[in-house]
Amino acid sequence: MSGFKFFFECELYCPGSFSLKDKRQIVRRLIDRLTGRFNLAVAEVDNQDHQRLITLSMASVSSSKKQLISLQDKIVRELDLAVDFELRNYHRKIF
Repeated sequence: MSGFKFFFECELYCPGSFSLKDKRQIVRRLIDRLTGRFNLAVAEVDNQDHQRLITLSMASVSSSKKQLISLQDKIVRELDLAVDFELRNYHRKIF
């Protein structure tokens, strides 16, 4: 039996970030929170030089497709409830 993989990419907007240093602190806290809570691989993949935009990619594997669907829903809820930024858009795929 083969496992399932998931890919999740999102764009976040940080209205309270006024410098790249502010943004790096927010990104670092967010990545630590996501990796700790959901056991994901997370990386900032775009907009590194933009002080208010964050683009993150996340990946995980599981033997259960249902578990990955649930994980994706939890990530979206976590990002929607955050106060440091707003979730602009996202793309998710299980294969």
